[in-house]
Amino acid sequence: MNLNELRYLSKALAKSTSASVRLYQRENQVYYYSIYPMNPDPFLLYEKNMLQSEHIAGIITTDLFQFYGYVSLDDDYRIVIGPSSILTKDKNKLDNLLFLLDVKEKYHEEYIGKLKCAPSISAERIGWLLSFIASTINKNPLFVEDVFVETKSENHQDDIMNSSMQNTLFFSGEKESSTLFIDNYQNEKMLLFYIKNGQPEALKELFSAFPKIKAGTMANDTLRQLKNMGISCATVASRAAIEGGLNVQTAFHLSDLYIQKLEMLRNAASIYPLIKQMLLDFAERTKQVKYNCNSSSKLFLKCANYVSINLFNNIKIEEIAAEFGISRSRLSNQFHKQTGNTLTQYILQEKILESQRLLQFTNKSNAEIALHLAFSSQSHFQTVFKKYTGITPNRFKNAKSDL
Repeated sequence: MNLNELRYLSKALAKSTSASVRLYQRENQVYYYSIYPMNPDPFLLYEKNMLQSEHIAGIITTDLFQFYGYVSLDDDYRIVIGPSSILTKDKNKLDNLLFLLDVKEKYHEEYIGKLKCAPSISAERIGWLLSFIASTINKNPLFVEDVFVETKSENHQDDIMNSSMQNTLFFSGEKESSTLFIDNYQNEKMLLFYIKNGQPEALKELFSAFPKIKAGTMANDTLRQLKNMGISCATVASRAAIEGGLNVQTAFHLSDLYIQKLEMLRNAASIYPLIKQMLLDFAERTKQVKYNCNSSSKLFLKCANYVSINLFNNIKIEEIAAEFGISRSRLSNQFHKQTGNTLTQYILQEKILESQRLLQFTNKSNAEIALHLAFSSQSHFQTVFKKYTGITPNRFKNAKSDL
């Protein structure tokens, strides 16, 4: 890419993330864009070390637990993104930053205000972003595991874990103590949709993006706040699972069990993994109920994985059987015996679940969805949809839009 193209890429990156972005050619800054430009640029304190780094891509953590990410491109260019929002309220460290940058006292309040406007981007998300940029421009895959992360000293490992998690579990000031938010209302509905419909695999994919979970302010200290947020998660997840068919007593018992586990934790960094485990557990149990099988059914799991991978293709049972090295009749009989449903029913159920997601969360037409899910025609899609849901796709979409 030439310089003009890289400048445009840098601006697009800044616009899409609300973060400051800098473009360097060797050690010279050739472009800078920020919605909240700061003078002096706080990155100056880290510029030398970052530009001299021998790693293709990396993330540094500041004393205030902000993150800067950098990625090297072909032709001696390097893109730097950051900082992210401040994750620790340490007045001494903030005062030291202002001192090192020689910010005049009369500008302190304005400068701190701009620092606080930096976007909440976790280190994990920055890592995925750097991986995407490097893999796309350099045409050489850079795996996120290979992004070098420079932390503080070993004594700060727990602080960094907590800060990263608190960035992932980001709290709004809204007084909605019983409601779970994930980035926005649509994302919250999608997570609950996956639990209700027993789709733990889709839920794992959603978690891989490390969405920010917002909850109302329910306590003054961080640990209590995180525990209360986990309790809210347990409440809404159990309701979604019950709607999906999970036994009420089972759902409430599971909710109580995870709440007890949450209350026993003494380390904030342990809470988010437990919440993810809980939500996946609800989704997995709902899946078992929906398809009348348990997690020990290896045949079902193999079929479910095959259908998930090939969901947008015309799936043929004989092709699945050939993949597993068994006859079509044996596959069909064993699947029906273990689940109570035919394999064809399961395939269509999964396609209809995906069509519901598309109808609810996208603007795709019935014809586009039918083609996307490899139905023979739009009318075939509509017929199957009504058979499994009891209503037409249009009625489903209108009902969801009214919520």
